[in-house]
Amino acid sequence: MNQMTKRERVEAVLNHQEPDRVAVYDIIHNIPIMEHFAGEKITNDNAFDVSLRGVGRALDLTRCIAIPFTGERVHSASQGFEYSFDWWTFTVTKRPYKNVQHLAECVRREIDGIYDAMAHNRLTADAALVAQLTASDAQSPEEVHDTFARICKALGDCVLIHPESIVGLTTAYVRAGWDLFIYLMGDEPELVDQWLEALCAYEVKRIHGMADRELSPIALVADDLAGKQGLFFSPKWLRKHWFPLLRRCIDAWHSHGIKVMFHSDGDKMAILDDLVAVGIDAINPIEPTVGMSIGAIRRRYPDLVVTSMIDCDQLLPFGTPEEVEIACKQAIDDGARGGSFLLGSSSELHPEAKLENFLKMLEVAQGYGRYANKDHWGAPSWRG
Repeated sequence: MNQMTKRERVEAVLNHQEPDRVAVYDIIHNIPIMEHFAGEKITNDNAFDVSLRGVGRALDLTRCIAIPFTGERVHSASQGFEYSFDWWTFTVTKRPYKNVQHLAECVRREIDGIYDAMAHNRLTADAALVAQLTASDAQSPEEVHDTFARICKALGDCVLIHPESIVGLTTAYVRAGWDLFIYLMGDEPELVDQWLEALCAYEVKRIHGMADRELSPIALVADDLAGKQGLFFSPKWLRKHWFPLLRRCIDAWHSHGIKVMFHSDGDKMAILDDLVAVGIDAINPIEPTVGMSIGAIRRRYPDLVVTSMIDCDQLLPFGTPEEVEIACKQAIDDGARGGSFLLGSSSELHPEAKLENFLKMLEVAQGYGRYANKDHWGAPSWRG
């Protein structure tokens, strides 16, 4: 089999075909890994070019680009929120809501603000997970598209997933904080439904303004619904209040010929049938520490692309390259036959992940993961 381009490899995976080798999908939030592949040290002056060059050379597919900066954590405030930012993550340190009644008043105003922004085709912090506008200084979905195109160009032939679509539930509970959000669900369930409806409608409009299959064949639709112990919300509640919203986001991306990867951390098995039924094309991640089985999922859903299964909590930061090799080969044995498989970490290559462990992951993908030489799949010889 001739060597594919990265775009061809990703397209093959999404179309349930066997590429030339296992494709690697990940998020790189790790300066040593970026610098290794870029061949240059990152500074505040060159961070955009060097970090994207490193990511683009390392991976077949990526998302959630973050540009490194050095120095102190950055603190910012907007709309009564306060945040603490590292270059690759953030923490909400203060919210403006005094109590559940005040939250309800603010949510009503925010709903009006969302619909006003939609009417004027502009982005709004009222619908943002973080009260900053997505994609730098973009003011409209079309400007998000233009920023996305610029990043795609800087990545080279690495495929970039479209700017992620949050259905709305995560946005709501992060903005409110868990305690007040749960009280609001109990005290004013109709207001919660109206809030989620507004957030979803805003996201669908944003999708139609930035979708571009020429730039990328895949989008990520997300809401964090679960932890290591299972779902945060009951399947019954999700089926009534949330799944119809998810379907609208998926249908919007599909209308542009773009496949959808669904993301939620944690154990999602209780609703995996529902996720497949509403049309997701890929599931992310398959966390080994919560008991999700790649092999069982592939057997049950042969047309579902499985992704992101190499443990980044313990294995990639603290394990050895030999242990990473075993985990990657096992994942390939369990899920790669026939295609529809993306090898990668269970969340991201965060700052504590070891460079040598990521290099071992790539080595396995490029050697053991070659589809032209797949007699080894399922054979135990590599386990010693």
